[in-house]
Amino acid sequence: MNTFILSPSDFAFGFDQCKKCYFNKIVNKLILKTGFPSVFSKFDRCQKHYYSNKSAKLISEDLDEGTIHTKDSDKLMVSKKLYDNKKRPFILRGKLDAYIHHYTNNFYSVIDFKTTDMKTEKAHMYSNQLHSYALMLENPSKNDVIAPVKRLGLFCFYPEKQTGHSNNSSNYKLETKWIEIERNDNKFYHYITSILDLLHGDVKDEGNPACTTCNFINSAVKRKEYQIGR
Repeated sequence: MNTFILSPSDFAFGFDQCKKCYFNKIVNKLILKTGFPSVFSKFDRCQKHYYSNKSAKLISEDLDEGTIHTKDSDKLMVSKKLYDNKKRPFILRGKLDAYIHHYTNNFYSVIDFKTTDMKTEKAHMYSNQLHSYALMLENPSKNDVIAPVKRLGLFCFYPEKQTGHSNNSSNYKLETKWIEIERNDNKFYHYITSILDLLHGDVKDEGNPACTTCNFINSAVKRKEYQIGR
């Protein structure tokens, strides 16, 4: 039985958006590469550098006191072999933005930075990504175990206004928001089971009528068929 390696970043904007494209990417290795604005990566690096080793209270007063860790955020984490609800193996692989070590009660929180005006009601779409990071920390293939992870959340940044300009340099104020996601491993494993049902062929890889990639491919095929027919 294949042991699929799953990337948390492919959940919200992969499996959840178009099952057919996700199947083609993971099983058939067919990937449509698109550019990602480098400015967001720069924002991400600046945020991680600033918050590294600082107090969790800078993120939210609702968090227990602790220290933010971002130094290993560029390292690829890989979980040991895990199993879905049907006992099928899978591995999680991805990069975590940050975690917090809460010293008093000796537990951890997983943090994902987002440069966006995140609506609280839409935050759930990143739940499975955050659960993946928690499981990778608790079940690493090689590194030290970091456990237990009790809290998950998004730390969001959004430009509010420009506050100054001098000597070819501008200053901006960013609004920040902490959005907590409840940890529910049973729900997460149900989600993973639905992914493996697709990848193992137990369910059909249905396309999403609103998927721009599928529509682009279909239109290209139709144009080619039309040209051949002529």
